Amino acid sequence: MAYKESVDCLNAINDLKNGRLKYILLGIDPTGSEVILKDTGNRQTADYLEFISKLRTSQPCYGIYAFNKTESVNSTVLFMWLPDYGTVEDKLKVVSNLASLKNRFKVEKAFTATTVSDLRAFPLQTIF
Repeated sequence: MAYKESVDCLNAINDLKNGRLKYILLGIDPTGSEVILKDTGNRQTADYLEFISKLRTSQPCYGIYAFNKTESVNSTVLFMWLPDYGTVEDKLKVVSNLASLKNRFKVEKAFTATTVSDLRAFPLQTIF
């Protein structure tokens, strides 16, 4: 099932693509009707460790992170966060919408994580 994206979500994705944000966190709203914006990271101050710490305190959700390949080129990675403590229902909602998000926002890579160790072990060499 593909959920529609909230206006805040769409605006944040555009800001990420235009280099104004380093990452965004997205989730499915409690009613199960749309993808909503949960958090963002400022391009100048946010880093990958901050991104991990925000994801680890979340229920199942998505994180989109812009890694810098060069000064002018970014590689965008979609993370699907499915922690063990998440409910099966919440995990299924997130999984069912993954393909739609990948296609709609043309992310280059997708990565699934269920533990913080998975996030820390993300293979950066796959994007550089």
